[in-house]
Amino acid sequence: MPYMRYSRKGLLWAAKRKLPTPDLKLEEIGKIIGGMWRDLTDEEKQEYLNEYEAEKIEYNESMKAYHNSPAYLAYINAKSRAEAALEEESRQRQSRMEKGEPYMSIQPQTPHRKTRRKNKCCLVLCVLNTFLNEKKDVF
Repeated sequence: MPYMRYSRKGLLWAAKRKLPTPDLKLEEIGKIIGGMWRDLTDEEKQEYLNEYEAEKIEYNESMKAYHNSPAYLAYINAKSRAEAALEEESRQRQSRMEKGEPYMSIQPQTPHRKTRRKNKCCLVLCVLNTFLNEKKDVF
């Protein structure tokens, strides 16, 4: 990953330098930076490698601390409960399918819902009719 660290700095360098051809594509800039990386001496590359290793150690230490934190342990606990619930639901669905029971059933519409829908349509028509009667002169 030291090359990626170098290329980030190279992209910043290219942006600050304002390359002579502003329409240079990212691919071409990448080739230029790659050539610059190949031209570096081993000592110069070692600087980037040392930075990478130091950051990697710091990252691993912070991950160890995070994995021992109460927040992460609560996340793992919740995740395992959710996975168990999904697996149980899957098992129940499979057993229903083996028994020949439908996955879901469609219930017929109740008379109460039909009446509510009909009343809602009537209300909309009444409001529309009133509006049109009031605005007759405009049309």
